[in-house]
Formats: sequence, C-alpha cells, structure tokens
Amino acid sequence: MKGGSRHVTQDFLYGIVEGVRDADADVRGLDGSSRVRVVVSGELGAVVSTDSSVPDLRDLPREALLAHLVAYQRVVEQVMEQGSVLPVTFGTRLDSDDEARDLVSQNRTTLGRAFARMRGTVELEVAATWDIGAVVREIGRDPEVVSLRQAIEQRGDPTPEDRVALGRLVESQVELQRAAIRKVAVDALEPLAMSTATHALVDDRLVMNEAFLLQAGVVPEFEAQVHRIDALFGGQIDLRIVGPLPPYTFCTVHVTRVTAEERERARQALRLPDGDFDERTIRDAYRRAAAAAQRQSPAEAPAEEPRGGDLKGASELLLDLARTDPADGHLAPGGGDRWIATIRTTGLDDISAASFGGGT
Repeated sequence: MKGGSRHVTQDFLYGIVEGVRDADADVRGLDGSSRVRVVVSGELGAVVSTDSSVPDLRDLPREALLAHLVAYQRVVEQVMEQGSVLPVTFGTRLDSDDEARDLVSQNRTTLGRAFARMRGTVELEVAATWDIGAVVREIGRDPEVVSLRQAIEQRGDPTPEDRVALGRLVESQVELQRAAIRKVAVDALEPLAMSTATHALVDDRLVMNEAFLLQAGVVPEFEAQVHRIDALFGGQIDLRIVGPLPPYTFCTVHVTRVTAEERERARQALRLPDGDFDERTIRDAYRRAAAAAQRQSPAEAPAEEPRGGDLKGASELLLDLARTDPADGHLAPGGGDRWIATIRTTGLDDISAASFGGGT
C-alpha cells in the first residue's frame, strides 16, 4: 500500500437520477453503513453517501480497490431499480451536498440531454466460455496442424523455431474459431440492441465478452435469442447473461472541478476582459491569441507567454464552462468552483455540451 491508508470524510458520488425521489433506506454506501441519499436540484438529483471510513482510493491495493468497485456497482444497480440512472465515474468525491447541487444545476442541459437518450435503457453483457483444452485437442486433429507436426517430426528433434511455428498455427486456429462463434452470436443479437461494445478477453476460456445497450422492453426477446444461440452451438460454448445493468459501458458521467484560479488563468491566457463572455467571444479570443503566437518566434516570446497548446486548453476549458450555463451560454465572472459534467459514451453519438454548442 502506498502512502498509508488516509481516511477522508466526503460525499461519494454514485450517479445522477431524474425525478424527485428518495433513495431506498436499505441502500448503503461504500462503507456498508452510511445511508445513500439523493441531493435534489430541480428535476435532477445526485446520488451520494457520506463515507467517513472509506480510505483515499488512490492508496488502496488492487484487491481492496476492486472490492470498493463492487460496492459502488451494488449501489448504482439498487438505485436503478427505482428508475433510470446515469452512473458517475467510480471514485468521484464531493465535499458537500452544496457541491452536489451545484454540479447538477450547472450541467442541467447536458445531463438532461443524456437522460433523453438513455431513459428506459439497460445494459446486458453476454459472455461465452469454452473448454480451451478440448478446443486445442480438437485443433490438433486439423489436417493443416497434423501436416506441420509430421513435417517437424520427420526432420528429427524439433527446434525452438519449429515449436513456435506449430504454436502459432494452433493459436491462429483457436482465434479463427473464436471469431466465427462471436460473429454468429453478435450478428443474431445486434439487431435487437441500440449499441454494442466489445470487452477485453482476459482469459483463454473466454470466447466473447460483449455489452449490449437495450430498451428495457426488449430484454425478454434478447434473452430468448441468447438461449437459442446457446442451443445452436450444442454445448460447444457456455453462454451467460449479466444484467440488466445501468449503462456503465455506454454512458458514464465524468465530473471535473474547475477552480476560480484555473478559470482566471485561462481568461488571462486568451486576454479576455474581466467580465461576462459567451462562446463566440471565447472562440474569437482563441483565434486572435493563436494567430499572435504563430507570428511570434520562440526567441521573441516571453517565457511565461502561453503557447499554442496552452491556448487551446484554455479555450476548451472556458467553452466547456460557458456551456454549463443552460440559460444563454454565457460565462459569468467570479464565484467559487465550477463543475463540468462530460458524458462519456460508447457506440453512440456524443452526449455533451459541445454537441449542442459548437467547437473551438
């Protein structure tokens, strides 16, 4: 364990829900005892718990971190039983309920758009395993493999190169069979899904590990199709369905805190006036600053002068902040920390403020 095991008292953020509702009294947070609650702002709410006994997750070894990840997923899945939920990136912490309200209120448009896309959807994961030993033995009887093995045996003692060549041939045959099975399954299931995603195969026993985003009403038909695929392969593979789950793979809210100091540095980098400015003003300022930086040689530029990458980063930060204001896309000066909610999607059009307000 690195750095000891510091414990902090903060709100742990699990997800965003819509509609004013309380969390189930039986839903407990990462520490197993703190009650999960919904901090409401308008028609949206942040699902949080105050977990004083949970250490800083950055200090934890892998096994303990995975245990907390399982606890986080348990909370999100229990909340989903009451309605749609947008999962928030695991490990997100806030200092208070006021920060949770600010996060929701400052990103109401982005979060609302995400709910419009994801409402009524669930994720199902389909994993297939096989007996890899039996598969390799069967491949050992393949004519191409038999021919190569006989050629090697006829030359006498096999060299390391011979063993590598034989191993690669067997491995390629395994991958061909794996790809063929996956294609049959995905081709049969994909028409029922809004989107699909492929997870990594972390074990040789895995044939496929796919995630499917579905309308909740399609789940019975989807499950029946999985059972038909399982029967089609007649015991060659074992298909397993996990879910329904929240849309972890397809739509996750990533939260960024932007301090007043960071906003001020970005404003100064673009030489914006100290006042209220909108997206067009920010983009115009970026173009002027970038053009000026290009005209200036590195030798002429002061050491503290922002470079092209710094200017682009400053522009993107201010644009993201301006888009968090659902009223008119203006960024007002002053105030404390601000919040940017980025919706990370897979296999879908991006659901973010940038999708609705243009780019840099």
